[in-house]
Amino acid sequence: MNKPNRIKRTLMASALSAGLLGAHSSSADVTGPGTLNGDLWQSTAEFFLSFSFAAEAINESNNIRPFLIPQAKSHGLTTFRDQAISFDFQAKHLNSDGNVDNNLNWSVVSMPMHGTLTGTPPNMTYTPDSDYTGFDRVVFKVDDGTDGSTEGTIDIKVQGSYTAFESGQVRPLAMNSDKSRLYALNTPDGKLEVFDVSGELPELLHSVPVGLEPVAISLRNDNEAWIVNTLSDNLSVVDLSADIPHVVRTLQTGDEPQDIVFGGPDRNRAFVTTAHRGQHSPSDLDAMTPGTDRADVWVFDAASGDAEPEKVISLFGMAPRALAVTPDGSKVYAAIYKSGNQTTIAAHNYRLFGRTSTINGKPGPTTDAGGVEAPNSGVMVKYDGEDWRDQYGTNWNRQIYFDLPDYDVFEIDAMASSPTWTKRHSGVGNALFNMTVNPANGKVYVSNMDARNELKFEGHGDRSDIQTLRGRFIKNQITVIDGNDVTPRDLNNHLADSRPGGSADDNARSLAMPLEMVMDSSGETLYVAAFSSSKVGIFDAAELENGSFTTSEANHIEVSGGGPAGIALDEERNRMYVLTRFNNSVAVVDLAAREEVASVEMYNPEPDFITEGRPFLYDARFSSGRGDASCGSCHLFGDMDGLAWELGNPDMNWTENPRGYADEFVKMNALRLHHPLKGPMLTQSFRGLEFQGPQHWRGDRTGAYRVNGESLEKAAFKEFRGAFTELLGRDAQPTEDEMNKFADFVLQLRYPPNPNRNLDDTLTPKAQAGADVYFNEKTTGFKSKNDIAKQTCNHCHEVDMDIERFGTNTLMSFEGTENPQDFKIPHLRNVYSRVGMFGQVFREKTSTSKHMGDQVTGYGLSHDGAVDTMETFLTVSVFHVEPDDVGPVFEFVTQVPTGLAPVVGQQVTLNPQQQDDQDMIDLMISQALLHTTAGGPNKQQCDLVVHGIVDGEQRGWMMQESGEFLSDDGDYISDADLRATSTEYGNSLSYLCAPPGSGTRIALDRDEDGTFNMEDAVLMGRAPTSIQPMDPFAAPEQDVMVPAEGNGFDREAAQKRKGRFPDFNYFWPFGS
Repeated sequence: MNKPNRIKRTLMASALSAGLLGAHSSSADVTGPGTLNGDLWQSTAEFFLSFSFAAEAINESNNIRPFLIPQAKSHGLTTFRDQAISFDFQAKHLNSDGNVDNNLNWSVVSMPMHGTLTGTPPNMTYTPDSDYTGFDRVVFKVDDGTDGSTEGTIDIKVQGSYTAFESGQVRPLAMNSDKSRLYALNTPDGKLEVFDVSGELPELLHSVPVGLEPVAISLRNDNEAWIVNTLSDNLSVVDLSADIPHVVRTLQTGDEPQDIVFGGPDRNRAFVTTAHRGQHSPSDLDAMTPGTDRADVWVFDAASGDAEPEKVISLFGMAPRALAVTPDGSKVYAAIYKSGNQTTIAAHNYRLFGRTSTINGKPGPTTDAGGVEAPNSGVMVKYDGEDWRDQYGTNWNRQIYFDLPDYDVFEIDAMASSPTWTKRHSGVGNALFNMTVNPANGKVYVSNMDARNELKFEGHGDRSDIQTLRGRFIKNQITVIDGNDVTPRDLNNHLADSRPGGSADDNARSLAMPLEMVMDSSGETLYVAAFSSSKVGIFDAAELENGSFTTSEANHIEVSGGGPAGIALDEERNRMYVLTRFNNSVAVVDLAAREEVASVEMYNPEPDFITEGRPFLYDARFSSGRGDASCGSCHLFGDMDGLAWELGNPDMNWTENPRGYADEFVKMNALRLHHPLKGPMLTQSFRGLEFQGPQHWRGDRTGAYRVNGESLEKAAFKEFRGAFTELLGRDAQPTEDEMNKFADFVLQLRYPPNPNRNLDDTLTPKAQAGADVYFNEKTTGFKSKNDIAKQTCNHCHEVDMDIERFGTNTLMSFEGTENPQDFKIPHLRNVYSRVGMFGQVFREKTSTSKHMGDQVTGYGLSHDGAVDTMETFLTVSVFHVEPDDVGPVFEFVTQVPTGLAPVVGQQVTLNPQQQDDQDMIDLMISQALLHTTAGGPNKQQCDLVVHGIVDGEQRGWMMQESGEFLSDDGDYISDADLRATSTEYGNSLSYLCAPPGSGTRIALDRDEDGTFNMEDAVLMGRAPTSIQPMDPFAAPEQDVMVPAEGNGFDREAAQKRKGRFPDFNYFWPFGS
């Protein structure tokens, strides 16, 4: 037996002895009378690792020996159509002393198929073929000339000009007072479309560039429109009276503004909902501060022309969405978007037998179909007005350390000298979309969905002692608020839990994902856009209020474009206009006939794979048996719902995980099994999946089998096909072609820029201090001599935007000595949006290990949302962050890049009345050119474009790498000269940092046909854009897991022998 194995055996025997001798020691004030063998194992292992001989042996076997042969690093890159990108091959190589050795030989094994590779390895430049879009690949080899070589793969995406954000439209249509003009938001194209609707068909008059992702419009009067640009974090004020309507002011707001209404005296106050954060916001994220209001309503004096808000009203809730105003403008209502539903997690304590453990008290099935015991996990609980109970009625009060008041809708006094909220309403629903006020009686209607996540399990439930969630996990509602009374009305009251698969009649009568509502002037009839049903529902207001309505297809108007998001009424002409998001069009509806009579397309820059794949996310009629649910019911507009769900399946067996682990330490402790009873887990976002490896919290959508050259990520996503039958209640899974279209769409969704980083992409001072710890200090692992058994945060949670790493190295990790499941290392891009829960007792005393009172959400960090703060999370025994560093590290985590620079979307307007934003333009220019500077990023931070009116014409410019601006007629102009034109009477220029790769389309050549806009008579085409794999004819690939027995995975081998799932009641500390 060699020395390293002798050391391992010594550690193993010591841990076993410790387990026998010390099985009852504990910290009684936190964990009760029991303790976990894992603590004893870790403390014993750390004792022996404090000896030089043990540390040296482990260091040699785990940290040095694997890298004596250089280990090539595989990763992804993104560039754009006709744009080269430079990069370096990377590898890790050590000499026998453990020092870095970069004396390596590099070579290219496989050249790209759709571009050229130039340079001297390892310094390379890839140039895509002319007009090519899709994927390409470079395979390289690194050799030290002595010990051996390895190969690495660089997967390259050549992206088209469109970046898919999939922002949810809130209020996308408006009409002027005489109903002769219809104003429609073209969200994907960043335009306000102005239609003349005085004739039979809408006629496009003007297309006005605004900000990125416009989602809501409100007319202050017939001459002025205010538009909410959710990605640009601003408002565009458009002069509608000009010969060519254009933006005359840009007002900055908080992060991700959503809706706008006018109220107050003479309706001269603009109310705008935003998140409680953002570079332009006075509201700090306050990620570590309990009790922080996390919803803001900005109030502008619209008549004054002041760019600063009159007031920012903060509300006790997560980020808000909808607004509504009473007919007289005296009251404004604001709704929290993902407001929760008084559910949370009774967390399994990481000390399995502590007083807060769930292992012995969790009800329901405890094994898979083969009899293998389930891992310890948390329990879904819901507040019933008195107690926190699970689905079985078990009381879990002892493990919930906060209250959830569930404030959903806030009433604001718009007439007060200083507007403020005066009343709050609870019990509305958990995903609140839109609101309207009945003009006849003042009752407020809220379109929403209410999740039934207090129930659990996917599947038919053959082995379950309760009915599963299959086919019945969501309610589509309009909630009526009348004074202090809050009454949800189920829009699908014909459905029954006893028919989870539904029928054709059930499906036809259902309405799903209700969005914008419009009432007729009498207050008698309500129209609601059922986004996921591609219908407009019609309700008698009185019947809706008293619950006496009968669901019927006769009360539905189908819209052919799909995805109705907005409604505008012309009662005098008996017409309705409906914005259909699936095809980016405006439908014309004859209200008397209750049918669509025409549809007018708006220009759409989205590639075909976006428009073809989108319905698979939302279409409830296709997706579910009952027609009331889709994937989008939880993944709201491709994102999260702010809830956890227990979607294990007791009818299934455990499976093996073939994916790689982060390093030798975690590999030798791997639990490479996925149990179907996985416990509650947070809904994850569909954004940013590309290049991020296997999917779901445990990486159990492995992508191990791939066809036609598809990526691992695409193959992994298609493994979710079972959810259509096991959760949505569909009779059959989608076809391979349908799943391919769904995956192609989803994999293009992107996160917005991080709202907490500085606009110049630097960190705040506190976050920089945290980054210094994150990247440089060994804080994770086992205490040992010379820290040989610890790693930096970045070792697993890798952050490197150039190679598409945003907090994950895409591999698996052993989750410490206390957790009986292994997880894929998660990314960190959206952690900032999940703060707001405080109060949890885990392992040690923290500042929040006590009852913390009211909270805005029941979910926090970790896979199930059970961990309230970073401080609590870092009490897990594998972490060794100094107390003073916890806050800075978390500050950095909330500023991890998302894939887009913070400057993307930023916008300012210059004209003779406004010249105050010159510094902002300087910043935008420096960011757009940052990639040209030494040490800059490998591609541009943004494309700087300019739109505006010059000498009575609508014009566009894009800044070139020379610093000059190229115009849409092909001429060049200097920065100074362009700015100077904004000072001339009648001129107005809006500068916008557009997503990289989009500038030519947005500013110069809308249809990308090579002819600039000023010379192009037809601007309705699109450049062909593909996301094809490098080799669509490649042979299938199958990843195979190394067998457990005899290959270094003794704990899983022991598990198989025992016939039960591993936990630390039975453990084997080290591999052979």
